Amino acid sequence: MALDEPKTDEKIRLVDSGEGRPAAEGEPAAFEANTEVGVRKGMKVDEFVIEELIGRGGSSEVYRAHDTRTDTTVALKFILQSRLSDKQACARLRSEAKHIMSLRHRNIVCVLDVREHESAGPYLVMELLDGKPLTDFLPLPQKEGLEVCAQVAEALSYAHGLGMIHRDIKPSNVMMLSDGSIRLVDFGLARVFAPENPEHIPLTRTSEVVGTPLYMSPEQCFGQEVNVTTDVYQLGCLLFQSITGFPPFGGSTSFEAMYKHVSAQPDLRSMPPSIREIVSKALDKNPSARFQSAGEMGQCLRDAMLGRNTVRRNSKTTRAWSVVLGCSAVVCVCTLIGLVMSFQGMNPPQISGPALTGTQLQARNFYEQGVEYKARGWTEKSRESLLRAIELDKGTIGFKALSFLRAKLPAHVQSLDAEQANILAYNLRYSGRKLEAEKEWKKCIARYPNFEWPYSNLAGYYLDEGRPADALPLLEKALEINSYYTNGLSNMSETQLQLGHKDLAIKYMKLAAESAPEDDSYREAVHKLERQR
Repeated sequence: MALDEPKTDEKIRLVDSGEGRPAAEGEPAAFEANTEVGVRKGMKVDEFVIEELIGRGGSSEVYRAHDTRTDTTVALKFILQSRLSDKQACARLRSEAKHIMSLRHRNIVCVLDVREHESAGPYLVMELLDGKPLTDFLPLPQKEGLEVCAQVAEALSYAHGLGMIHRDIKPSNVMMLSDGSIRLVDFGLARVFAPENPEHIPLTRTSEVVGTPLYMSPEQCFGQEVNVTTDVYQLGCLLFQSITGFPPFGGSTSFEAMYKHVSAQPDLRSMPPSIREIVSKALDKNPSARFQSAGEMGQCLRDAMLGRNTVRRNSKTTRAWSVVLGCSAVVCVCTLIGLVMSFQGMNPPQISGPALTGTQLQARNFYEQGVEYKARGWTEKSRESLLRAIELDKGTIGFKALSFLRAKLPAHVQSLDAEQANILAYNLRYSGRKLEAEKEWKKCIARYPNFEWPYSNLAGYYLDEGRPADALPLLEKALEINSYYTNGLSNMSETQLQLGHKDLAIKYMKLAAESAPEDDSYREAVHKLERQR
C-alpha cells in the first residue's frame, strides 16, 4: 500500500507543530480526554472562550474560540506540553513565533498573538479560515494547479524576504478559501535566517531531521542545513501532486519515502512539457540547480499558465550531480542510521571548515559513520563506510578517511594503496592536469591489475573527452574482474551509446539497474534510452 499523506506520528521532527488534521465528523469533543493541553468546551482562556476542537496535529491542537473583547471568532493553537519540556525548545518556539507574527501577506495565515496560559500552556492566536485543505480537492485542473502553486510561491517569496523558511510545504498546509484564494499555514517547522545571508540559519539546531517524509528535500533527509531552495523543492512536490493527485515519491514507510527523495527520479512522462520542466528543475537533487528563489519559480508558473516555457536549466550542474545519485541510496540508509545514533547521544568526530558541497556532505556522513562503527567494534561496516567516503571525495575528507583506515584497519593496506593512487589521479584531473591524471591511472592499473576501479575511472575520463574507443577495452577488463560492477556497467552503456550502438547501451544500462535494484536512477536511464531508440 502506497504511503498517503502521513499520519501525525510520521511527521519527523524534534520540535513539531501543525494545524494537523481536522477533527473527524462525529468525533467526540475530546476536551476531557485532552489532558496535555488541558482545555474544555466553555473554558475561558484569557479573553477567549473555547468553542470546539477543529484540528489536531502531532504536537498541537487547534480550537475555535470566541474573542470576548472584539466579539470575533479566532483559532487558538495550543502546544502540547510534552513537546515543551526542553527549555531550549521553548526558547526556540517563542523566538520563531515572534518572527511568524511579522508575516502579513494575503496568502499566509495571520498569527495575531503568542500567549502563555497558566494551565493550558503556550498557544498562538490566529485568524479563523473559512476553507478546506488542498488535500480535499486533488487533483486539480492544470491551470488551477498552476495558479494555486503560484500563490504559494508568492507567499514563500515574501516569507523568505523576511528570513523565514517554511520546511513543511504540503497539501494539508495549503488552505483553499471560499473566495478562491489560498492561505499557507503551519509555520511550526519554520527556520529563521538572516535574509542577507540565507546560508546561515542560527536559531535552530543542525542535524535535525524535520519535515513530512513525502515532501522532504534530500538535504532534509540527510539532516543537513537548509535554505530557500528547500522550500522550492517542496513546492515542486506540491505542483506534482496538484496535477497528478499523488506525490512524486511514495512508499510504505517514512524511511522508504525519504530514501526515494535521495535516490530516485520522479516519473514526469504524463505531465505536460511546460509543467514537466518546472517540476524537474524544482526537484533537482542539487540545491544549486533548482530555482534559486520562490519568486523565480512563481514567475515560471505564471508563464506556464500563458503557454510559455521560460525554465532555464543548468545542464553542467545537473550532470555533475547525476553521478552522486549512483551512491545516494546507500548514503541515505547510512545517514539515517547515523541520525538514530545521534539521537541516542553518540556523536562521532565532526569535520569542520568551509561550506561543503553536496557530495562532500555525503562523504562526511560516511566518514563519521565509519569512525562510529569502528568505535563500536563493527570492523567490516566501518571499512565499507570509510571506503565509500573515499570514493565520494578525493580531497580532505577522502584523505581523512584514508588515514583513519590506515591507522585503525591496516589489514586492507593493498586496497588502500590502490585507492590512494586513484584519489591522486582524480585530484590531478579536476585541477586541470589531465595528462598527468591519465598517467597516474595507468600506473595504478599496472600496479594493481586486479582492482576494477581504476579501469572504469580512466574509462570515464576518456568518455568525458569523447574517446569511447579508448574506454571500451578498459571497461571490458573492469567487468571481467567484476561483472556486477555498477559503475563499470553504466560507463559501458555510455561507451556503446557514443559508439552508436543503442541496443547495447540499453543492455548494459539494464544490467546496471539489475546490479543496483535500490537505485531508481538507472531504471530511469533505461527508460530514457528506450525513448530515444
